Amino acid sequence: MKIIIEKKEVALDLPEKQVTMNQVIDEVETFLMEVGKVPTSLSLNGSDWTQEDLETRIEEVLKDEDTLEFGVQSIFEFIEANLDGAATANGELMRDITTFAKEIHTSEKTIAPDTLVEEISHFFEFWWRLRGLLPDEFKALKFGEKDFDTTMGDLQKLFEEIVEGMQNQDFVLAADLLQYEVMPSIEAIDKTIPTLKNTLQERAAQN
Repeated sequence: MKIIIEKKEVALDLPEKQVTMNQVIDEVETFLMEVGKVPTSLSLNGSDWTQEDLETRIEEVLKDEDTLEFGVQSIFEFIEANLDGAATANGELMRDITTFAKEIHTSEKTIAPDTLVEEISHFFEFWWRLRGLLPDEFKALKFGEKDFDTTMGDLQKLFEEIVEGMQNQDFVLAADLLQYEVMPSIEAIDKTIPTLKNTLQERAAQN
């Protein structure tokens, strides 16, 4: 099996047999993290993989004759580019939370509970991934007296209560928790985006 990163073949610490795509990606991410980079694209035998491919074929066993090529980007460039999208996604999530809460007491329903749960799940996935890429920067973030990890941990507990409330058809409880407990934390995290971008620009300039 050939693994190509930035047009060069690299040797990674992989099992001799039954190597899955997931194992390769994990090793590539570890390899790149050591040099301040992340994988941003993947092709298998010349065919580009989509996000859907990654989600549905991640446990696929690779063949000895396969060639995998990864596109890469510096961590700082990758995160800075994604922070703009995060600001948009956070705004949409807060808007949908407000709409969901208002519609609890009306017959009109434009935001399905499942849609909101999926949006919140994506929120956690994105911010935890950034936390893993920039551990030192996120340790320095404060939300009142709480740090980032505590804030996110509290949010996850609330999210579990919200999902349980929805499963029990207690949408009033879910709406109250979303509007009065979750929303302020999302707003606080959203306000850190300019600070993170400035930090990234300073770090990139140093490198």
